[in-house]
Amino acid sequence: MKDLPGRYIFWVLFAGVVFLCGFGSPIPKWFYKVPTGDGCIYSVGISNRYSGDKDSFTAARDDGVENLIRSIRVHVRSGLAEYVENGSIEMRTFISEEIDSTLYNTVYQQCMILDSILTDKQAIVLVGWNNNRTKGEYYRLSRLNFKLYSRPSSEPSWIRSTPRRNGYLFGVGMSTSYGELARSWNESAKKARLEVAQQININVSNLDISYTGLGDHNKSWTEQTVNITLEGSRVTERWYDAKQDIYYTLVEYMLTK
Repeated sequence: MKDLPGRYIFWVLFAGVVFLCGFGSPIPKWFYKVPTGDGCIYSVGISNRYSGDKDSFTAARDDGVENLIRSIRVHVRSGLAEYVENGSIEMRTFISEEIDSTLYNTVYQQCMILDSILTDKQAIVLVGWNNNRTKGEYYRLSRLNFKLYSRPSSEPSWIRSTPRRNGYLFGVGMSTSYGELARSWNESAKKARLEVAQQININVSNLDISYTGLGDHNKSWTEQTVNITLEGSRVTERWYDAKQDIYYTLVEYMLTK
């Protein structure tokens, strides 16, 4: 793996492979609570496990870099259209995100893999980046970040009640399970960022039509759109509900002064 950028630190905790089943088995704390501080940006990357470990970690790194760039700057677009006619409701929605492609090469070359874990199905990495840091400074993370959890944590309070803090906005996203674990978490994070964006700027338009003829007819059309760039929307925590098979993500966004 010397030809790959960054350094891979592998955990050897017991003989055999650490198995991942709905995240019920040991994985590092940094997966659930992404590290913060010192002007460094951290993210988590996930990939399916391929026949070659190098390919698995390369794909996980790619996912981590894209998630890191979303923390720096991401353009969020969404639309919701609701049509109601005599009590019958039809709804269509879409969410899309665009990352800053000009940042990709810079971040990809300068970021580092600070920790990694290989399971029977996935490769998971912790990525860190700050263009003002030297390589050695990344390893000053508290050892608590690398503590392993042997079983899923209890439901965090932010699942039921979105946090409040002066100068910050928070969004909670949830996603059902997809074939790829990375997509399940990324969809959850995308919805959390949308929830933040909706608190900043959302356009709503309505049209109501009522008329009488052979009977009363009522129609209404509601459209909600979001089109905004977020700078500094950071994934801070994750939680997996194994019973319901739902992936939750908490995103924090600092308001500019």
